[in-house]
Amino acid sequence: MKQRKQNRLRAKFDEICRELGLEEGGADSDVLELFLLSEDHLSAGELTERLRKAGHDIRTSVVTATLKQLESFGLAERVELDDGVVLWQQRVLERHHDHLICVKCGKIVDVFSPKMEQIQDDTARKHGFTSFYHRHEIYGLCENCRETRSVASMPLSMVYPGEWVKVVGIEGCRKVTKRLEALAIGKDTKLRVLQKPGAGQLVLQVENARYALGQGMASKVRVVPIHDKEV
Repeated sequence: MKQRKQNRLRAKFDEICRELGLEEGGADSDVLELFLLSEDHLSAGELTERLRKAGHDIRTSVVTATLKQLESFGLAERVELDDGVVLWQQRVLERHHDHLICVKCGKIVDVFSPKMEQIQDDTARKHGFTSFYHRHEIYGLCENCRETRSVASMPLSMVYPGEWVKVVGIEGCRKVTKRLEALAIGKDTKLRVLQKPGAGQLVLQVENARYALGQGMASKVRVVPIHDKEV
């Protein structure tokens, strides 16, 4: 099975080289050949390292440019992680799939749901829209990271955007407590971090209301993650 797939990839490699006008043995074709043989999600830097280990003297900028060219022809797909890192995956022989991305460890799981695909097509038609392609990425925590994250409490300032948590304690003086009470935040309050614009404020959802809270104040609120069924 593996040999048959490699033969198909080799045939596809030759076809793509002809279509793109790439000279076999050139830098672009070297990138293409190794990229097609990989089933991993790779950054341009990681692919460059693999090429160098294979004996190719090549710059990361050349690899990146080639990957972008392959993307424009629908032969490569980019996945952007929550921290801005861009990974690439070959799209030559694989069917379309979506991604589950762990925001903590960066693990990527390829998923395919016929039901989800049908819902997306039906939604497009309902609005009179003809869809050509889409990219669906779900960010969250993988099973391992979720288990380790549930062990102890943490400051609210460390919570990921989109994550639901429950307040288990508040550190600080009465002034801090009163400020949080004015935002309806106290022990056992369930809330969600909507946005973390940076070093500034957090945007929180508490029941049906939204509040802004500074990082300093957020660091005094101890929380634990809660499961979907508890929300």
